[in-house]
Amino acid sequence: MFDKKLRYTPDFIVCPQCVEMLTRDDVEAFARCPYCNHRFDPENGLEEFLLQPIVEHWLRQGHGQSVERFEEE
Repeated sequence: MFDKKLRYTPDFIVCPQCVEMLTRDDVEAFARCPYCNHRFDPENGLEEFLLQPIVEHWLRQGHGQSVERFEEE
């Protein structure tokens, strides 16, 4: 069966239960998967997925380092 670990790309997250691809907006709007009602564990990388575009935008604004340097650390 499918690994229950949360998987994501920069644009999508994959529900570990039904394997549907969800957008950032889907995850922000629903506390559970809209397809299978799976509750997302916030400790499984969900926070990183949701905050990634905000952090990258902040870094691009010149707050001390480039996005590339941030990703290396």
